[in-house]
Amino acid sequence: MHMISLVRKLTLSVSILGLVPMTSAAMAQETAAPASAGTDIVVTATRRSEGVQKVPASIVALNAESLVRQGVFNTKDLAKAIPNLNIVSVYGEGGSPNFVLRGITSNDYSLNQSRPVAVYIDDGLRGLPALEVASFFDVDRVEVLRGPQGTLYGKNATGGAINIVTKKPTFRNDGYVTLGYGNYNRVDARGAVETVIVPDKLAVRAAFTYTHDDGLIQNLLPGHGNREQTDLFAARVTFAYNASPDVEAYLRLNYVRSGGNGIAPNAIAIRDNVAAAGVTRSDLGFFQVRSNYEDPRDIEAKGLNLTVNTRLSDKLKLVSVTTYDTGKWVDLQDADGTELAIDQDVIAADQIHQFTQELRLMGDYGKLNWMVGGFYDKDSAHVFNDYHFENDPKLDIHYFEEDGSDVYGFNERNTFHQSRESYAAYVRSEYEIVPTVKLTVGGRYSHDRIAADSYNAWIGGATVTGAPVELFQTIADGGVSSSFDRFTGEAGLSWQARPTLLAYATFHQGYRTGAINALAFEDPNEVNAVKPETVNSYEIGFKSRWFGDMLTFNASAFRYDYKNQQYENNVGRLILLANANKSRIWGAEFDLTAKPTQSLQFTVSGGWLDPKYLDIDVNGEQFSGRQLIGASKFSLNLGATWDAIQNGENRLSLHADTGYKSKIWFDAPNTVGQDGYWVTNGRITYSTPKYDLSFWVRNLFEQKYYVSIFKYFDAVGVNEATRGAPRTLGIEGTIHF
Repeated sequence: MHMISLVRKLTLSVSILGLVPMTSAAMAQETAAPASAGTDIVVTATRRSEGVQKVPASIVALNAESLVRQGVFNTKDLAKAIPNLNIVSVYGEGGSPNFVLRGITSNDYSLNQSRPVAVYIDDGLRGLPALEVASFFDVDRVEVLRGPQGTLYGKNATGGAINIVTKKPTFRNDGYVTLGYGNYNRVDARGAVETVIVPDKLAVRAAFTYTHDDGLIQNLLPGHGNREQTDLFAARVTFAYNASPDVEAYLRLNYVRSGGNGIAPNAIAIRDNVAAAGVTRSDLGFFQVRSNYEDPRDIEAKGLNLTVNTRLSDKLKLVSVTTYDTGKWVDLQDADGTELAIDQDVIAADQIHQFTQELRLMGDYGKLNWMVGGFYDKDSAHVFNDYHFENDPKLDIHYFEEDGSDVYGFNERNTFHQSRESYAAYVRSEYEIVPTVKLTVGGRYSHDRIAADSYNAWIGGATVTGAPVELFQTIADGGVSSSFDRFTGEAGLSWQARPTLLAYATFHQGYRTGAINALAFEDPNEVNAVKPETVNSYEIGFKSRWFGDMLTFNASAFRYDYKNQQYENNVGRLILLANANKSRIWGAEFDLTAKPTQSLQFTVSGGWLDPKYLDIDVNGEQFSGRQLIGASKFSLNLGATWDAIQNGENRLSLHADTGYKSKIWFDAPNTVGQDGYWVTNGRITYSTPKYDLSFWVRNLFEQKYYVSIFKYFDAVGVNEATRGAPRTLGIEGTIHF
């Protein structure tokens, strides 16, 4: 991560993906002051460099300083800074999260699925969960686009897009190293170094991050390690090559590894027969378990990203983005979090490969700006799921033989190979009707194909020693394939009422391709593909500045018509992928930043949602009117930063923020949920041009809350709830060179 004095030097005005090489004058402007009410962070959300206050869309941009100050170190931390964004972290600290953006999400946590909120790193799509595990290290900014995407970002998406923009070489020799230590024996190390190989032609920047702790959930069962342990290492090497004044290229090589012990959920509901076997939480604290199953995690991803920017003429620009990634995810889980073998699982996806290619041609002809593009994506994965239910002899449950046998519980296992391929073409244009009014129109055609083959499944029990007993195969070499075609469009009007006030109205259509059920175990008919989901979005909003840029105030209101939301529905032990026919979301949000003095800044942002199912059938029962999975009706974020001491380039800065999320439901019938809660964080930093020293704390008041609850009481005797992190705190220092 960038430290405070380094990020003061970050550019707040960047060209679109480096399309125009930086001049000396541009470099001189990089010593801008920290982001404030009067600072308009330049983004590339519309594929052109624009101040975020000039973009007629709901976008949140966090620069490097904001990320560090608010303790946003990975994608799941974004919820603390953005209203109407929730994170459902079924895989805990070390895994990729499920985003809930303006009420749109999926509770299908299978490792073969894409999310309705697409994640990009330097415009490169991360299409599978194993490729989404990324921390924010050596990052320039993060852009969060709320609402359906299709004519700007490569992959069609119903919920939105998150684009992580990493630092590029700037043809200067510099670097930094950060070391930190915190409770739970947390060790942090990160840094970057940049050097010029050929002046004005070739430069390279290398960055890394490392985090390790002893686990946030204490395991009181002797001989077994703590849970929710982080063991993360990531590195990136970026080459910048200026082939000519009109052609430049960036090659990024990426590596991420996430290990440690995984989740051990809290058994928040315990069936009588499980309690009779000796399971109780009456003597355990909220952040304690007695977990009997070692559950190491092994996630790895590596790949490359090549961006080539070509200026064909003064009016034409061509951008090519090519990515190739490979990865794996192997997770052993004590899903019940108890001392008995109630629900112990192995989930895995390996042989993951993804290739994407996007080409964009952009023209600027005075009143008319236009863009045409093409996108191709192909990915594949081998998926393996192994679930062990009620195998403990103390439960004395026999599904396959008479009582008294030595075969206990119920096990199910499957394996299959999935492949997906997508083609898309899109066009988007902005036309200046009069100097203050612009019309935007766009359209996209998408063709997607998904397929699963070699789908095999078995069911059985376990012996008293725990060895599996496969009784019979239930699915033999099954398979399914489907193709989908869709045209989606957008239209919008924007009015620059005055230089500091922009109003807009937009219509967007979103589309998320169909998906294959990864959890078919007992019947070939479970091997199915569900329908694509679609969203029609209607939004109005404004962006404004007041009192000489001391106050920035943005707000928007919207309605979504949501069809065929893909969600997981559990029927006993079965977990089936299904579609919710119709949903409707009303919503509004605002962002306010005030800087009453040079040394004091306040931020307030909030969101309101009315997310309802209009037509959903769950196991033959209608649940119309229930709240959408993962969505909060109210969210609020408050923050304050005070430069208490400022002496030349030396500064003592104090920051505090707190966020509120109202009631969240984790299933469609709204039977298991998390009540509203606040989480408060703080940071104190003393910075000089050569070093920084920071003290930080997250979840200061140790709020106890759940980020996921899986309703499995009827199937295995417990409901399985993944906790949010407890209070963590630490100190870190940075040296710049």
